[in-house]
Amino acid sequence: MSNPFIPNPVLTVTTDVTFNIIATTAAGCRGDGTVTVKVFKGPEIYMPTGFTPNGDGKNDKFKPFTVGITRLNYFKVYNRWGQLLYSTATLNEGWDGRINGMDQQTGIFVWMVQGVARDGKVITKKGTVTLIR
Repeated sequence: MSNPFIPNPVLTVTTDVTFNIIATTAAGCRGDGTVTVKVFKGPEIYMPTGFTPNGDGKNDKFKPFTVGITRLNYFKVYNRWGQLLYSTATLNEGWDGRINGMDQQTGIFVWMVQGVARDGKVITKKGTVTLIR
C-alpha cells in the first residue's frame, strides 16, 4: 500500500490478500472489518456456474465477469431446446432468468460469449449455467 495513513492510498497486489481493518474516531469509537481483494488474471472472461434470480440483490443476474475486455461481441443464453432466451453486446449486462416477463424454472441453460481484449485478442467461451429458484 502506498501510504495507509492517507485518504486514498494505492494498493498493488499480485495475489489474493485479506486485510483486517480497524478504524478509531477521535471520540474513541471503534469499528473493524475484513476486506478481501481477489486478483483476477486477464484478459479473460469468467462465468459463474449458477445464479439465483430471487430479488435479494445477490447473484440475481447471470452475466460475464470481464477482465481486460473492452468490447463484448455477444453474450447469449439458450434453453435446452436451443431457443434464444437472452442476448446482449453490452458489457456488465446480464440475464435476469426471465423470458417475455415470465420466470424460468430451475434448470440448466447454455451460454456463449465473445469479447475483445485491449490488445485486440478475441476470447470466445461457451458452457452451462444452473438457474436456482
